[in-house]
Amino acid sequence: MELTIRIIGEDLADIDFSERGAGEGRSRLFLGIQKGQEVRKIYLPKGRWLDIMMSTTYVGGQWINLPVNMNIIPIFAKEGAFVPTVSQIKNVSDYKEHGQFLLNYFPAATKSTYDWYEDDGTSKSSIAAGKYTLLHCTGQDLGRTISVQVKPSNRYFVPRRLAINITAGSKPSAVLVNGKKLTLYTASAQVKNESDVFALWMPAINSVQVYTASPIYDGISIVINK
Repeated sequence: MELTIRIIGEDLADIDFSERGAGEGRSRLFLGIQKGQEVRKIYLPKGRWLDIMMSTTYVGGQWINLPVNMNIIPIFAKEGAFVPTVSQIKNVSDYKEHGQFLLNYFPAATKSTYDWYEDDGTSKSSIAAGKYTLLHCTGQDLGRTISVQVKPSNRYFVPRRLAINITAGSKPSAVLVNGKKLTLYTASAQVKNESDVFALWMPAINSVQVYTASPIYDGISIVINK
């Protein structure tokens, strides 16, 4: 079994591919890991990078020695990146009904945008038929606050529930969703009613996770006060 390292960002033009890396477009780099390998030397382009799985931040423009194993696929996100993921599915038929959707955002001082594409997961003509949804994501670290907005283009394929994970660095003083201040829980056991929107502080990964209780047909606006 081969592991893959995926680096997600905006500009990978200065990557050195001498260690058998393979690039895809401007936003991703895939690096193979040999079975039994414990350390992988990789080059990160200029900028700040987040290892999402380990919540470790790196300064780019240098080579790093990355500990690797066969159980975790490291995902690197460049500052400003949005990275959507889905879990708890066994096949595409589970995607819409049972998938647990998570949108990761690694804040940057420069405003960033991302269009997240969703369809029914099975049709081959969704684009031609116009049967898809684009969730337009916008985020920016404004210094004292972090701002994130997600707005769907229509109601076709908006996730039933969505968790938005925002790397905050330290526990914020307040979290507001659509202008309403939320209780910031520090453990999932403290959540009294999961049918409401709630926020959870994740100290192990220095992140705030905002959970929506129903499809965000009208969009969602999140403000984190540092």
